[in-house]
Amino acid sequence: MISQRNIAPIVLFFELTYSAAYGWRGSDDALSRNVEDENPMRGRKPLPSNVVRLRGNPGKRRLNDAEPRPAPAAPACPSCLGEEARKEWKRLARELGDLGLLTRIDRGMLAAYCQAHALWTEAVASIGRYGTMVKSPNGYPMQSPYVAVANKQVEIMGRIAAEFGMTPSSRSRIRAAGPAPEDPFEQFLERGRGQSRQ
Repeated sequence: MISQRNIAPIVLFFELTYSAAYGWRGSDDALSRNVEDENPMRGRKPLPSNVVRLRGNPGKRRLNDAEPRPAPAAPACPSCLGEEARKEWKRLARELGDLGLLTRIDRGMLAAYCQAHALWTEAVASIGRYGTMVKSPNGYPMQSPYVAVANKQVEIMGRIAAEFGMTPSSRSRIRAAGPAPEDPFEQFLERGRGQSRQ
């Protein structure tokens, strides 16, 4: 039997958990306010300005001038990563550092990617060892749990790789910056400075 006393915590839980997620408004108090109405960010997530610059800004959209621009630098590898994750860290840190896409702030995301890569490698090795189908405790064939682990890690790696511009589609849109062309005005100024010194 549900009494008024027992239902109050259930209603409070419902208001706290479902109001923001599903837009349910029980009352006008602060707990039941729809959080999504306060932040009207819709559509695709914007790419970082450095990725847009490497792609050549094909849409000619105005770049965010106030975007924080941390200095490109390879962060130190976290000590919590295992051997396989460290190998991936060393490989990616070198590649992303050469492109100027890695900063010290990106340490956590790169570590998450490397850890997902290590778990994926382990799951694929286990699938190779035990197969994609295994026997359930009841004796019926079922999909190996390692398949689900491998699929989840690939999904995580794909999302993080897109943030760093490491997917094939994002790589095809990036123009590698070559040597900067000589500015004729700068050459003119340099000639003028050279003549004034003589």
